[in-house]
Amino acid sequence: MVDLSITPYWTTNDHKKSVQVWRIRHQPSGFDALAYRCSLEEDFDGAPRCYGEPNPGRFGAIVNAASNPDTALQADIVARAAHQPPDRTNARAALDFLGNATSPHQNFGVNNEFAWVGLTSRAPSEVRKVPNADPKKPPINVPSLDMRRGMGAKFRKNAAGDLVTGPNGEHFFPVIQGPDSLAPGFFVSTTAVPRDPSLPETDQARYFDASAIPYQAFNSWMLTAGAVHVNKGDFGLVIDPLTSVSSGFVLADAGAGNKAGEVSTFLLSFLGGNNERDFIFLLFPNSGGGSILPTANAPTAAAAGALINLPKLNNDTDAANQLVMFLALDANLTKYKQVMSGSLSREAMIDAELAYIDMRQLLKPYKLETDATMLGVE
Repeated sequence: MVDLSITPYWTTNDHKKSVQVWRIRHQPSGFDALAYRCSLEEDFDGAPRCYGEPNPGRFGAIVNAASNPDTALQADIVARAAHQPPDRTNARAALDFLGNATSPHQNFGVNNEFAWVGLTSRAPSEVRKVPNADPKKPPINVPSLDMRRGMGAKFRKNAAGDLVTGPNGEHFFPVIQGPDSLAPGFFVSTTAVPRDPSLPETDQARYFDASAIPYQAFNSWMLTAGAVHVNKGDFGLVIDPLTSVSSGFVLADAGAGNKAGEVSTFLLSFLGGNNERDFIFLLFPNSGGGSILPTANAPTAAAAGALINLPKLNNDTDAANQLVMFLALDANLTKYKQVMSGSLSREAMIDAELAYIDMRQLLKPYKLETDATMLGVE
C-alpha cells in the first residue's frame, strides 16, 4: 500500500483571500487531482439572458432598423445596472451588466477604445446580406446588429485571445438574438468552451448556459502552474462541507487573472446561493471533452470526472481513506498531518473521525470505496 502524496502546487485567490492549491497523487493507481478550498463568484456567461440593452435607450435611438430588423425585439429589455443585483424573475431583464462583456471596461460608454470579450460581435461587412422585400430599403443583415454609437468597439478578441481590429477600420457591434432564438432581443453571450461546436458563433445554443449547466471558469494557472495540465473542458467536483451537497462541473468559461471559484449561476444556486462561505474543489486533469452536456441532467453528466477518477483509488483502501480524511478536514494539510500522526487531543480526533464518516457518505455516489471508519477512536 502506498500513501497519497499531498504537496503544495500553487497559490491563487478568491474574491476575499489567498487560496492554497494542493496536488494529490497516488502513483500506483494513476490518481492525480488538484484540490483547494475557496469562496465563490457568480458567472452568467452563456446564459441566453446574460447581456441585453433596451433599444432605444441610454445608447440612443435605433440605428439602421431596416437593415437590422431584430432591433425591434430589444424595446422591452431591462438592462442590469452596474453594481446592482440581477432581476432573476423578469424574463426580459438582463442578468449581467453589459460593461462586464468589455475590456477595458473603463472605456465602455466613454469611447470606442475597448473590445467585446463576453459576447459575439461582428463588423457590418462580416454579416450576410439578404435582399430586402422592399427594393427601396437596404439589404437585411443576418444576424442583426446593434449599431448604436456607444455599441461600436474598436477591438475584438479572436480565438487565440489576441485583440484584432475590424476590416477597413470598421467597429464591432453586438449580435442580437433573433425571434427564434433562446432569448429574442438579447445579445449572444459566449463561453470559452463551446457546448456544441457544430453551431455557428452567432447561435446562442452553441455555448454553455450558465443558468442551466454547472461550470467553473478556467483560469490560466490551471494549465501553466506546473506539471499538471488542467484545461478548458476538463471536469471537477465541488463539495459543500456544511450541507453535504456536491456537484460535478465542467471548466466551460474563462476567468480573468490568478483566481479560483468563479462558477455558473446554476452551480451557485445548486450549492445554496451563498458565495461567502468556502467550498472544496477537486480538478481532474485530462478528464476532457465536456462539450454538449445535456441540459436536462447536466449535474449527472458533469460528474463524469469524479466517477472516472475517484474509483482509481479503490485498489488501495488506505489511499482512498486518506483522500476522504484530507477533504473532511477542509483540505487543511497541517491538520491532516496532525490527525494522521495522532498528535491531537482525543476530542479533536473524535471530531476528525466524525468528519471522515460524513465525507465518506458524501463521496459514495462517486463510487469511492473506503472503510467505515479510519482512526478507530471512540
